[in-house]
Amino acid sequence: MNGIMDDFYYIGLDKDLDQYSWTPINKKGQYPGPRARHGMVASKDKIYIVGGQESDVRSTNSIFEFDPETT
Repeated sequence: MNGIMDDFYYIGLDKDLDQYSWTPINKKGQYPGPRARHGMVASKDKIYIVGGQESDVRSTNSIFEFDPETT
Protein backbone atom coordinates (compact mmCIF):
# COMPACT_ATOMS: atom_id res chain seq x y z
CA MET A 1 0.00 0.00 0.00
CA ASN A 2 1.39 3.41 -0.94
CA GLY A 3 0.81 6.85 0.49
CA ILE A 4 -0.09 8.16 3.90
CA MET A 5 -2.83 6.20 5.63
CA ASP A 6 -5.29 7.15 8.37
CA ASP A 7 -5.68 3.81 10.11
CA PHE A 8 -5.70 3.84 13.92
CA TYR A 9 -4.89 0.76 16.04
CA TYR A 10 -4.13 -0.21 19.59
CA ILE A 11 -1.98 -3.12 20.68
CA GLY A 12 -3.02 -5.47 23.46
CA LEU A 13 -0.05 -5.88 25.79
CA ASP A 14 -1.61 -8.42 28.14
CA LYS A 15 1.28 -10.36 29.69
CA ASP A 16 -0.85 -13.54 29.72
CA LEU A 17 -1.10 -13.63 25.93
CA ASP A 18 1.37 -15.62 23.83
CA GLN A 19 1.15 -13.00 21.09
CA TYR A 20 0.32 -9.32 21.07
CA SER A 21 -2.67 -8.32 18.98
CA TRP A 22 -3.33 -5.19 16.97
CA THR A 23 -6.98 -4.09 17.00
CA PRO A 24 -8.42 -1.30 14.82
CA ILE A 25 -10.03 1.64 16.61
CA ASN A 26 -13.27 2.89 15.08
CA LYS A 27 -12.98 6.63 14.70
CA LYS A 28 -15.93 8.81 15.65
CA GLY A 29 -16.26 12.56 15.43
CA GLN A 30 -13.24 14.70 14.68
CA TYR A 31 -9.87 13.04 14.14
CA PRO A 32 -6.62 14.27 12.60
CA GLY A 33 -6.80 12.40 9.30
CA PRO A 34 -3.95 10.73 7.42
CA ARG A 35 -0.43 11.52 8.60
CA ALA A 36 3.03 10.01 8.86
CA ARG A 37 6.19 10.82 10.80
CA HIS A 38 4.20 12.16 13.76
CA GLY A 39 4.74 11.79 17.48
CA MET A 40 2.34 10.30 20.01
CA VAL A 41 2.30 10.38 23.78
CA ALA A 42 -0.19 9.19 26.42
CA SER A 43 -0.86 11.25 29.53
CA LYS A 44 -3.65 11.09 32.11
CA ASP A 45 -5.91 8.75 30.10
CA LYS A 46 -5.55 10.75 26.86
CA ILE A 47 -3.44 10.22 23.74
CA TYR A 48 -1.86 13.17 21.95
CA ILE A 49 -0.85 13.07 18.29
CA VAL A 50 1.67 15.77 17.52
CA GLY A 51 2.75 17.18 14.15
CA GLY A 52 3.62 14.98 11.23
CA GLN A 53 3.37 14.88 7.49
CA GLU A 54 -0.14 15.18 6.03
CA SER A 55 0.86 14.60 2.41
CA ASP A 56 4.01 14.15 0.34
CA VAL A 57 4.63 17.91 0.48
CA ARG A 58 2.71 19.24 3.50
CA SER A 59 3.76 19.07 7.16
CA THR A 60 1.81 20.17 10.23
CA ASN A 61 2.60 21.19 13.79
CA SER A 62 -0.95 20.55 15.04
CA ILE A 63 -1.77 18.70 18.27
CA PHE A 64 -4.76 16.34 18.41
CA GLU A 65 -6.17 14.98 21.68
CA PHE A 66 -7.76 11.53 21.58
CA ASP A 67 -9.91 10.40 24.51
CA PRO A 68 -10.43 6.62 24.41
CA GLU A 69 -13.37 6.91 26.83
CA THR A 70 -15.47 8.95 24.39
CA THR A 71 -14.37 7.43 21.09
